[in-house]
Amino acid sequence: MATDTHNVPTPANPLYNSPTPGRITIAAMYPNQGTTAPSLQVLTELHDCGFNSALINTEGNSLATLLTNCNSKGIHPFVGNPRLTQSAQCEEFVGDNKGLDGLGGWLLKDTVSWPEVKAGSTFHDLVTIIRDTDTPKNNEIIKAVHPVFTGLTPLQEFIGIPENDDYSQYIKDFQNSLNPSFWPYRYFSFVDAAQSPSTRYANFYRGLETFSFMSRYTNVPLWSYIRSVSPSGLATVDSRITEAMIRFEAFSALAYGAQGIVYWRYRPDSDKTEGLVTAEGAKTGLWNYAQTVNREIASYNFIFAGCRLVACRHTGKNKLPMTCWISGSESFGPLMNIQSEDPGVLISHINNDGKNYLVIVNHSVTASQAMTLNFSRYWCIYQLKDLTETPYPSPAIPTETPLTLNVTLPAGGYIIYRWD
Repeated sequence: MATDTHNVPTPANPLYNSPTPGRITIAAMYPNQGTTAPSLQVLTELHDCGFNSALINTEGNSLATLLTNCNSKGIHPFVGNPRLTQSAQCEEFVGDNKGLDGLGGWLLKDTVSWPEVKAGSTFHDLVTIIRDTDTPKNNEIIKAVHPVFTGLTPLQEFIGIPENDDYSQYIKDFQNSLNPSFWPYRYFSFVDAAQSPSTRYANFYRGLETFSFMSRYTNVPLWSYIRSVSPSGLATVDSRITEAMIRFEAFSALAYGAQGIVYWRYRPDSDKTEGLVTAEGAKTGLWNYAQTVNREIASYNFIFAGCRLVACRHTGKNKLPMTCWISGSESFGPLMNIQSEDPGVLISHINNDGKNYLVIVNHSVTASQAMTLNFSRYWCIYQLKDLTETPYPSPAIPTETPLTLNVTLPAGGYIIYRWD
């Protein structure tokens, strides 16, 4: 018998039960800390903004009222509670509430430190208690075993801390000890002003590639964060969030196969920052941006929800290790070749229900980008807009002459094709 010299454990991640079957989960972080459950008015506004989930900290022994209110607005929350963090009360709390309709999952902790992800930690024990209690026993019937939200420390916060010198080992410990229900990816592409924009965006995609790989390796989904809190009173593009930035982060993640999008955050911690709403709950311009993008995401559920990522490639000059780049003359899927401008684009091939899709996302959030796409005429090509497919004429007999399309992507924009 061959010996595994690499000592790589077999992934034992739990089967993922989506809180929003057939739809991409779009979750609002409301709030990060605190114990006040959102009111019906807030839940209505979450629904109107396009959210179907939320990360909510609450108190009390029962979640029945909260779940009833959330259900009435189509919100499937991940619920945090002080009792989840106490070994003596965790099992009872999960057992009392796991059968409630509409529960999306458990919010144990948004950001998990490196010591907490190691085997034998108190945090590891709490995750084990929740999963053991939420698993049907004997003749017990519950509708689903709910995923546990255990968010990772973002790479930006990990760098520069002396004891945190190996992010890859942190990821390995997170997997080997906690076997996460999904992979929560948080790296905001436009925050660190000390780096050039090209480096920030390249690192953002490097992280997506890494977490997407872990998602496929462990057979649980990728979730990705969108930054939606920015310091107030700042006007530079690196500080103020735009609709293009939100769209860029959301559709880049979807192109990498993400099944969940988390807005960080719906409500800020103080009046010194603004999110989709202010600390007092008043809507900001970001709320309208999020509503527009969330509606776009929902219109493409039939493409992205439950999809399988086949491959991703990038064009452009700013090449860094770990990302897959192609030159303008290389083929990809139905593309014979592509010519783009200097910022480059993400090109993704995803499959859903036997259908193949090509998703192209502009690397730039500040400038439009012209492209020339040369498709092989061996394929029938369709451009998608919501549920509408626009076919491009194809000859009865395939020819070597390509179907040439000249396309301009807006800043942070995307375009989707299907082929058969």
